Amino acid sequence: MLKASYKWLKVKDKLSILQTIKKTISNIKNNNFR
Repeated sequence: MLKASYKWLKVKDKLSILQTIKKTISNIKNNNFR
């Protein structure tokens, strides 16, 4: 049980990191096109 929730936490961490990277990239693109 603990291992499963630990894996899920890792997956959630990766997903949040990916979303943060996507936001950063889109922000950079928006700033460059202004």
